[in-house]
Amino acid sequence: MKSTLKALFLLGFTMLLLCCNTTKEDSEQTDTLVGEEAVRKYTLFLSIDGGGVKGIVPATILAQLEKDLGKPIYELFDVIGGTSTGGIISIGLTTPKLPSSTRATVPRTAAEIQQIYLQNCGEILYPNKYQTGPYYYAESGGSPSVGIEPFLQGLVGQSYTMKQAHDNMVNLPNSRVREVFTTCYIVNSNGGKHTSVTKGVDYGPYQFTWSKAINSSINENYYVWEAARGTSAAPIFFPIANVGGGKHKRSSADEKWVIDGGVVTNNPVITGLEFIRKRQGTLDNVVAISLGCGINPFNGGVGVTNQAVNYQPYGQKYGFWNSTNWIVEDLYNLAEDDAGRGRLIELLMFANQFTADSQLENMIQTSAIKDGVRIQPMLPQNINQSFDCSVVGQLQQATIHYITQDSIGVAEYTKLKNLIHQYH
Repeated sequence: MKSTLKALFLLGFTMLLLCCNTTKEDSEQTDTLVGEEAVRKYTLFLSIDGGGVKGIVPATILAQLEKDLGKPIYELFDVIGGTSTGGIISIGLTTPKLPSSTRATVPRTAAEIQQIYLQNCGEILYPNKYQTGPYYYAESGGSPSVGIEPFLQGLVGQSYTMKQAHDNMVNLPNSRVREVFTTCYIVNSNGGKHTSVTKGVDYGPYQFTWSKAINSSINENYYVWEAARGTSAAPIFFPIANVGGGKHKRSSADEKWVIDGGVVTNNPVITGLEFIRKRQGTLDNVVAISLGCGINPFNGGVGVTNQAVNYQPYGQKYGFWNSTNWIVEDLYNLAEDDAGRGRLIELLMFANQFTADSQLENMIQTSAIKDGVRIQPMLPQNINQSFDCSVVGQLQQATIHYITQDSIGVAEYTKLKNLIHQYH
């Protein structure tokens, strides 16, 4: 009986194809995000790296894409996710500018997010006035309170939830996004002592997602600002982020203490693809767009033979360095320039990014996914700073130059546009 029904279905489907004069390639449909009302042929996935103020780099690429295609980002992609500053961008592109529970409201454009980096950088990176503690405030207290938390709350509301953002998007005309995520790493669930621990609850990688937020069987409908704050809680720079728990302006979702997703992987494209695979069961219809925040390639290594550190004698050359030298000292990069922070941290950030880069390239080449592209602008050392507001304008101009004049950048950006045209 089943085989007869299948044969009749295939016959009818074939006649429909002939009637409409379409090709098999154009007509095959693949269920994408399980449980959603839309059945799309391809799943377009936008992944955005972490990088502090260098978030202006992917924001600039996306602003140019909106200009060239004449559509906002939420009409172009099915899944949008990011780490750290990329997570904040992902939230900004998919959350209403004026949160409302009674009407659908459009999110910010990429061009508007660009302006946040250009005009409000100092409000996000508000220096801690005390000698101890992280470099920047989460929330200073007082009136008015300053820091990243009040700023994020001002952008997306103090109590606007991930579920509300999802429901708003579903009701927007021509909207395509049905899933948003940001990444982080849990360091504690309730902040206290534990007698037993569970990965994903008390420690380990975690994703704030729309699908968790709309799932009434679990308690993970966080405020949107919490998802942005959690993913960007870079150790040393910001305090650990406390989300959920129902206290201190937090949502009533499960309590977590989390740090920046960049400690897991600063390029979230592979974790995002695994998330999509779990949701829809396949990746063969996925088109992945991975945007980096720009790198200086010389920072991927370290000068060894000509570098004595901390004014030590000859024996401290040739890599004979301790934890202070590796982590604190500004060891030279491959160009023998001062790279501005400990070499070990820089190398670890490069390593987890390059691993994801290689995996994505292999998945494209082996057709494990339908197609994709990685855009990672090359930056001069003098503006390759993640926490320096003074270089934001120069970063914007360097990005524009990369995608409009640099031969590699032009090719990458052209492929991005072609992928949208081909698979949208």
